Amino acid sequence: MGISVAEAEERVSFIKKVKEFGEKRIGLNFCGSFETYNPNPKYPYWLYVSDRDGVNNVLKHPYIGSMGNERMMVTMAKSFEVLGYDAYLFTAEAWGGGMCPILPRLIHAPPERQVYVVLHEGWHCTSWNFGRTHPYAFEEAAGIVIGAFGSMLFAKEYGDKNLEHSIERFISSGFGFYDWINASCRAIRDMYMSAAFDSVTEEDKEMMRKSIFARLWKESGQFREWVRPIARAHFSQPINNAFFVRYRNYSTYQKLMREAAIKLSGIDAIMDAFTHIPDKRTSAKKYFENIVSCI
Repeated sequence: MGISVAEAEERVSFIKKVKEFGEKRIGLNFCGSFETYNPNPKYPYWLYVSDRDGVNNVLKHPYIGSMGNERMMVTMAKSFEVLGYDAYLFTAEAWGGGMCPILPRLIHAPPERQVYVVLHEGWHCTSWNFGRTHPYAFEEAAGIVIGAFGSMLFAKEYGDKNLEHSIERFISSGFGFYDWINASCRAIRDMYMSAAFDSVTEEDKEMMRKSIFARLWKESGQFREWVRPIARAHFSQPINNAFFVRYRNYSTYQKLMREAAIKLSGIDAIMDAFTHIPDKRTSAKKYFENIVSCI
């Protein structure tokens, strides 16, 4: 569904207000992102790959990324599947590496999603600017919390009750989604580690995989309206191990970060806890201990 030029300009203006809020109120460094609108952009793609008998990343890094080359990434995903791996290809309406323009997909997202995306991606830029050394899963979980708590604060200070209610529903559904990811990963792990799975033929193992993923696909329906605006690739592909490899990066520590944020009570304290590192050599263990100490 198209929008008028005037409406597009209004949405660009709104996104810039969110960015300004992120900079001045939260202290985010956007590294040049969300400054101009690009109607004909190249979109980012991320490919996640898992082995067949577990939610296990088989890549050297969390994902393989590409800017704009969808055909190449689709071919690569299929090549991994031919080799017997699960693959999940994801594309989004923004990225967090800096210099991300305002893209059409973000323009067409609902306002609650726009607010969350801008603040979440701003967190990535800020984190990298601080020379963050903690694992990818820590950064994504912290980004969920910064995006969520920052969004709720923006809505209150923006003075739009409808937006405030929309953001509250959106964030609640998002936390529910990540809790579901964690529960699903436990169920998948239990199946793969069970004596029943270990003792049957490859054909029977495939039937067990199909059965659990069919059940999880059905369960995922309750989150589809929350997930759909995030990216075109969401739920357009079968749920598989690689799907959960991706979202486990977000979900593993999000509850811990969420609990810490609630106890810290205030975006300034949250940002201080999530960004304060004595130097770039601070270990992941030390960072983790710092967050736990907030609870």
